[in-house]
Amino acid sequence: MAEEKKVILDVDLNSGIDYGRTVCDYYGRSGRKVNAEVGIDLNGELFWEILLSNLEKY
Repeated sequence: MAEEKKVILDVDLNSGIDYGRTVCDYYGRSGRKVNAEVGIDLNGELFWEILLSNLEKY
């Protein structure tokens, strides 16, 4: 349903413009180890088809 990419992901806990935000080092420039996989390209049609199909069961 989505293409995934391994990235470096962190939550900024320092006071500043990004405080509390999830920050993704998409290109690996920080030099840290990869710690997450994120969806980067979602098949919207398939997503809605699966969601609505499952909601109909209730």
